[in-house]
Amino acid sequence: MITVSDEKTDDESTNAITQTISCIDIQRYSSLEKAIRVTAYVMRFIQNIRNSKDKRSIGFISVEERCKALKVLIMTVQQETFKDEIESLNSSSQKKVPLVRQLKLYTDKNGLLRCTGRIQNAPVKESTKYPLLLPTHHSLTSLIVMDAHSVIDGSDDDVDRSLNLSNLLLLIITTGLGSASFQDCSCFCIYSFCSFIAMRNLSTSSPRAFKSSAEFKQRLPMGFVGCIKTFHVKNKLRTHLYDLSYPQVSDHIMSGLDIAECGSNSCNSLPCKYGGTCLAKDSDVYSCVCKHGFTGRDCEIVLDPCVMANCHESSTCQIYGNSYKCICSSNREGEFCEFEKLQPIDVPEFSGNSFLELPLGDIGSTAMTFTIWFKTSKPNGVLFYASTYAGGNGDFISLNIVDRRVEFRFNMGSGTIVISSDAVITLDTWHEVMIDKTKKFGILLIDKNPQYNYTGESKGFLTELNLDNSILYLGGFKSRFDIPVDSNITYNLTGVIQRMYINGKLYDDLMLSAKDKINVLPYRGAPCNVNPCLNGGVCIPKMDQVECKCPAKFIGVKCEKRVDSVNRDRPLLFDGETYLQYSNEISEESAAQRSNKYFIKFRTLKSNGLILYQNGKSNVLGDYLAIAIVRGRVEFSYNLGKQSEKDLHIIRSSVDIDDGGWHKILAERHEREGTLKVDNEKLITDSSTEGASQLDTNGILLIGGKTRVNIELPEDYNQGFMGCIQQVLVNDRELHLVQHRRTSSAVNFCDAR
Repeated sequence: MITVSDEKTDDESTNAITQTISCIDIQRYSSLEKAIRVTAYVMRFIQNIRNSKDKRSIGFISVEERCKALKVLIMTVQQETFKDEIESLNSSSQKKVPLVRQLKLYTDKNGLLRCTGRIQNAPVKESTKYPLLLPTHHSLTSLIVMDAHSVIDGSDDDVDRSLNLSNLLLLIITTGLGSASFQDCSCFCIYSFCSFIAMRNLSTSSPRAFKSSAEFKQRLPMGFVGCIKTFHVKNKLRTHLYDLSYPQVSDHIMSGLDIAECGSNSCNSLPCKYGGTCLAKDSDVYSCVCKHGFTGRDCEIVLDPCVMANCHESSTCQIYGNSYKCICSSNREGEFCEFEKLQPIDVPEFSGNSFLELPLGDIGSTAMTFTIWFKTSKPNGVLFYASTYAGGNGDFISLNIVDRRVEFRFNMGSGTIVISSDAVITLDTWHEVMIDKTKKFGILLIDKNPQYNYTGESKGFLTELNLDNSILYLGGFKSRFDIPVDSNITYNLTGVIQRMYINGKLYDDLMLSAKDKINVLPYRGAPCNVNPCLNGGVCIPKMDQVECKCPAKFIGVKCEKRVDSVNRDRPLLFDGETYLQYSNEISEESAAQRSNKYFIKFRTLKSNGLILYQNGKSNVLGDYLAIAIVRGRVEFSYNLGKQSEKDLHIIRSSVDIDDGGWHKILAERHEREGTLKVDNEKLITDSSTEGASQLDTNGILLIGGKTRVNIELPEDYNQGFMGCIQQVLVNDRELHLVQHRRTSSAVNFCDAR
């Protein structure tokens, strides 16, 4: 069943869907070409009925119509087969169906389902990086596969069907079908319908010629411009090499038009400017086909200055005379809107009848860690709680202040565990409280003081606390019916919550991250009541101290120095307390990785410390990856879910690096196999325990340390890195330590010598 839109579509998109046509059955067609051609004629017929006579299309199907037809075919199959996946992508829910998570599906601007894979960083076209998704057992899929094989084999006969597509076909349209880009429709159609048809029919005994040059031009708006040195067609039996001598016509060439020797081509000097296409008439005469916005004999006249504008994609280009101006969106600035405008961070203040809702997402069940910075004005009040179901039902976790004592409770279904502090906290003073639940064990730590470290253990046999995709209530509750019965929560908080860490992920702008909030106001007290940051810098509170997050053009403790390319590219200084957050794929967060590759140039001032880290859960039983310095040597450690605290997978270098000099680390993991090389030592290779090959994390890459690492890892992993980092490559791509950071931490530079 084919669906066609009532809307008028442009060249970029064919958003076909509103009127249903039941006359096309894809199973009836023996080739992809026939299916596309018939669909295109049906779509034209519908469009002609809607249009007046003078606007109706006639003649042969155009390239554009073929492209739209193929897109409608693919979209229809996807909507029939992957209905749940499409609904999941369109839903605002954080929980996605398994296939969306596994293949990292997304819907492109044409409404087509695409996958995100390991080739997304490859130097290939976007359409190849993000292949289309089709089901294996569908007639359209079979037609596409057969079509691709016929191109590769050079014959329609005896098609090889040994291509293993498993349960789902990841359709990467490359060799034979071109790069299927509906944004660049002409390129797709040239490869799919013209060169492809010519190659296939040239290999048969009865070559088909176009009826006329008019027919050819209708099928293809512009032919290939360039030189062809050799041309051969291969099938299963033989390879046929064509004689391209011209105009001395051989048996291999039926006819030709506007062909000349490459050496005497008038286009060799590339006379057409601004991307214009040169068409050689003879050895001395040429003409230029100009891109939109340009004209003139050599496309030298600029009609639309915005065509050449360097404005950021989120901005709007406006023409002013012969020039242009970039109109920035509210969150960007600069001549070309190239700089992100920093937004102030609002710290939430709770008045005793307020609360804030924070979506938890997938936080794991066996182990989890929460850290909260707060101060309270009253001796009683809830800091946060969450339960499996609404109304406080099911498993729950809570952190509460009772008579100035901190109380941590959790229930996994076999009784409530209560861990309470003996010491009392000071009112109207900033405190840091960390709670950790690992299997049946719980830990409560106040102000990082070992004297205020309290533990407890569940007596039951259950180990999982199920809070995935639930709501974390901060500072209060909607009603008493929403409170877990055994949580001992009585009062809302009267105070301030400055920031939170959930499994190491920082939330320093809770009001922005909140799903909902009631009676919560921005805190206007110290330390950011007076902004010490200059040049548009944003004040970041850290307990009773401040940091300045600087705009891209400034650096320094108070953003007092204008940055230049020399400064920005200097090595970063880490003091053992500072760590920076990045997306683990630089430009995006990937929750599932089958491989990792890191190159780091650094020098250390200490013989231990964590350089790089990513994880999904708070203990070693969850997946993690770490590069650390332990007793003066580099260690590369990771867990894909099969290691235990007694069986850590660690690859250790033999090179001493705590000499104050610059060193290089190359650490790589492909599924279970890991390799490590420091400086010029031989590559060290080792594999983790069998049974798992994928690293599942929260998508955050930490450099320089962490608030708290897995408790079962060596103590050196819990120490912050002290030294300088000059360069980091992630999967062979440059990670700019200043520009790519996603946290609000200030940065300091060190000497590159």
